[in-house]
Amino acid sequence: MVDAGWTPEVSPPGSSTSDRATQCCSAPTPGSALICRTRNSQFFNTLSLPWLGETLRAVARGKDLCRVKDLSPIRPLLFLLEDECDISRLIRLHLEQAGYAVREFATATHVLGEALAWRPVLFLLDIMVPAGDGFELCRRIRQNSRLASTPVIFLTARTSEADRVLGLELGADDYITKPFSPRELVARVKAVLRRFDSPLAASVTRVGELEIDTGAMILNVRTRHVPTTATEFRLLDWLVRHPGRVFTRDQLLDVVWRDTQYVTPRSVDVYVRRLREKIETDPENPRYIRTVRGTGYRFEIPEPLTPVALWATS
Repeated sequence: MVDAGWTPEVSPPGSSTSDRATQCCSAPTPGSALICRTRNSQFFNTLSLPWLGETLRAVARGKDLCRVKDLSPIRPLLFLLEDECDISRLIRLHLEQAGYAVREFATATHVLGEALAWRPVLFLLDIMVPAGDGFELCRRIRQNSRLASTPVIFLTARTSEADRVLGLELGADDYITKPFSPRELVARVKAVLRRFDSPLAASVTRVGELEIDTGAMILNVRTRHVPTTATEFRLLDWLVRHPGRVFTRDQLLDVVWRDTQYVTPRSVDVYVRRLREKIETDPENPRYIRTVRGTGYRFEIPEPLTPVALWATS
């Protein structure tokens, strides 16, 4: 039996203690799977029990778990907050078939703490759950500097436009209502994650009081770091790179969201409002992102652009 709290300390040959490849191993569900994460990058791997003996022997020999021959392929880890067991199992089944590892939670109590330890690639959140709600959890995720850029999708029975807008305003990347098609859910998860897969060209651009580092996806406003989601950052970067040009909502959906089947022009308005709250001194009277009534949005430059080229890291 594997102790879920067991943490092996493994040093590859020739490496120092600080370079240990394997940081922790735990079994989130007893007897079902072993999840492995390395320190230098977020590797998650679900290992079936037939391979457990080989895995433990590999640890004893000082090997990186994620490089052991013939183990299952690395799977991105998703966190699922859903208090209805049948729905949770259905979602997990389809996501695992699509190649993801899924950690399930019936309440919101421990989600944030576990996320800080395991760093999932995406959160799927129901809203009405015991011990808190999905809206408040999303707010806390966006306020945490280590998790702020992690995509969030709401999956809920609350179908009103007010709830949908509130979810987007809190920082959600998508909002799916119940009942839902499992195949559509998987497609929308993939669509959201695709926005994170295409890195932007590395550069630093200073515009007025803004400093935009596309290589690190960092936004500084008046020398202060301001967390953004990947979608917010890409939207701002696109507008900054095309100053003075007017874009319709549909055009912005095409270039920033790309997968427009599951989003509406209303989403653009919500994201623009969120960006204004982060970059403008007075969001009601914006200096940077201006509304062109009846058409869309335009980015204006209060001072000349000063791009600074950065090295591409290998």
